Amino acid sequence: MRYRIERDSMGEVNVPEKALWGAQTELICFSGKKRVKDAVAKATVKAAKKTGVTVM
Repeated sequence: MRYRIERDSMGEVNVPEKALWGAQTELICFSGKKRVKDAVAKATVKAAKKTGVTVM
């Protein structure tokens, strides 16, 4: 199966080349829950660094 790289605020994800959906749908509907949690955690840390907020 061939893939394309889709990008959103949570980073990059491989989506099947012929799929009619993008990165967020792939993460939420078709990936494991761990991957979604990891992506949200990375996005939170990235946002915190930009704003100077401490994340616990």
